[in-house]
Amino acid sequence: MVWLSAALAGSLGSRELSARMSHIPRPISSQEAIAVWYWVHQVGPDDGVVAAYEVTAPLSSRKRLYSYVLEQNKPSGFPQLGPEFQWILLRNNGLDPVAFLDQGFRFVHKGDFLTILRRSSPSLPDL
Repeated sequence: MVWLSAALAGSLGSRELSARMSHIPRPISSQEAIAVWYWVHQVGPDDGVVAAYEVTAPLSSRKRLYSYVLEQNKPSGFPQLGPEFQWILLRNNGLDPVAFLDQGFRFVHKGDFLTILRRSSPSLPDL
């Protein structure tokens, strides 16, 4: 009887939580997520990345991963970035991506939520 009432209470709680979670807006649409995943897979393990928090999880195995949101998470000298940085993934309502163009970055993706910039190096083919 105790097990049955615990199972019933747990399933009701799970149903309520699922209903509430379904009302939370997703910042990245399913269609944009496909494009973002494509570019995330292009980021090498030794590439330096500055990214919005929403996309840091799939990039977490990179040696140089920084965020620009909190001061203590920004790379030294930010917004000027050294040659070790090849990727910037910005929220569209955040920083102006034009500030990075004179550093050799160029647009590779512009979606509803995210803008991705890549810096080509002499050893990488231009996209």
